[in-house]
Amino acid sequence: MKLAYLHCVASGVFLTARVGLSLGYWLLLGVAGVVVAADQGRKDFAKELGEALGKGIADAIQQQQKTVDLVKQATAANGNSQFASALSLAEQALRLDPRHEGALVEKGRAMRGLGQITEAIAHFEQAIARAPKSARLHTYLGGTYERAGQPAKALAALQTAARLEPKNPVGLTNQVSVYFTLGDLAGAEAVCKAALALDPKSATTHRHLGATYLKMGRTEEGIAALEASLRLNPGDKLAQSALEAGRNLQRVKAETGPATVGGGASPTPAKKAEPAPPVAAAAPTPVRPPVQSSASEIPSSSPFRGRVTLKVGPGEHEASRDLAVT
Repeated sequence: MKLAYLHCVASGVFLTARVGLSLGYWLLLGVAGVVVAADQGRKDFAKELGEALGKGIADAIQQQQKTVDLVKQATAANGNSQFASALSLAEQALRLDPRHEGALVEKGRAMRGLGQITEAIAHFEQAIARAPKSARLHTYLGGTYERAGQPAKALAALQTAARLEPKNPVGLTNQVSVYFTLGDLAGAEAVCKAALALDPKSATTHRHLGATYLKMGRTEEGIAALEASLRLNPGDKLAQSALEAGRNLQRVKAETGPATVGGGASPTPAKKAEPAPPVAAAAPTPVRPPVQSSASEIPSSSPFRGRVTLKVGPGEHEASRDLAVT
């Protein structure tokens, strides 16, 4: 009898690991019931219970497959900007499995696509309460906070996602655009370098790093990073555009000298000027608040006068953003 119970427990643990907590637990109880009934000599009841168990397993698997199909349809609908349809499909999936991660993600994406940003944030926060270790949910929460113009909260959520998947370099590069918005170029550089330590052959991360260097005024390093990106992905038009901008800047610096990049020709030697009378100190320039849009201006201290825009390509993971210098 004790051996039978131990066998049931072991089977239940295995099934829970393979097919999920709720179904595994249900199977454990069913198998235990069959064994107990058989052990007590109630063979007819054990047979009926076994048949019911088999049907229950089949129904559960069928329901699980239906949930997966609905989530796939919702994903496709979101990808095609059919957000109302995606929302309906995701809600159907959640009625079958309220904790399904994919369904929770697609519902939030659909709400965001419909412009329901505040509602989407609330949804993702509730979803995280159900699945606190889901890096995907934290990532989408961070992206939604960013769209809502709350970069500090966005960064906190994206950093949590990165901690949950420490070996996933995308979790680090997802943070680049938020660092740009906050004006923290050193932070953007740091996450790019950390991501490259995990995946040195990521063309996208090299491109991100190159754009960051251009924004910092480190033109040669930016060009080198963008060239590395194009060696890994020669057809990347965004990297090509950024590299062209960097080389144009490099030519201007070579022709006019770094002291005059961005304004005017080199000064003509003149006679020694008379000492100028003392002037009052200029009032400090007000600090501008962080840019809350998807584009960050180059700091005035940088010789580069372009803009770095952040784009999300269709069908890409939330913050696999493409940095393009325009």
